[in-house]
Amino acid sequence: MPSNLSGDSLDGGVEVKDVLALIPILDSMPITDPNRIAMFGWSRGSMMSLIAVTKTNRIKTLVLGATPVDLVLSAINRPSLEHDVFKRLIPGYEFDKLALLEERSAIYWPEKIPKDISILMLHGTNDERTSIVPVFKFADTMKSLGVNIELKEFPSGSHTLIESKVSVYRKVLSWFNEHL
Repeated sequence: MPSNLSGDSLDGGVEVKDVLALIPILDSMPITDPNRIAMFGWSRGSMMSLIAVTKTNRIKTLVLGATPVDLVLSAINRPSLEHDVFKRLIPGYEFDKLALLEERSAIYWPEKIPKDISILMLHGTNDERTSIVPVFKFADTMKSLGVNIELKEFPSGSHTLIESKVSVYRKVLSWFNEHL
């Protein structure tokens, strides 16, 4: 079990706080509907979005692309992540690698994600950076917990899904129209 989901040690802790600081700004703007807040994140941004929704009940829906839900598996599949990303971005990584990776991996704490949120996950089956395998397990777990989640696979799709950008845009707009 993760050691500190709410602490500043989280990868991107300051970034998550910065994003959540936008909510009071939205509340003060007459052109926004503060009851219809969505988050859209890709890759690391989708991991941050999952962390963010554990800290507020204000997010109504998430759209997540190429989501690294299991950084432990990512470290095994892509050893270069340890030096290029994890050591650089995760404070204290060299002292407690496993716990810190689990702390940032939603697959280890699905019960912390609000049950009343809707989630759209977009993932290419040929994603060279983030395996879709744990995403299947994560989506199944979320469904079993009663979360409204849809996993949209893009056959032969890459990490960015650039080759399917029109389909991605249409799916995202449709999702927001339906869930906001």
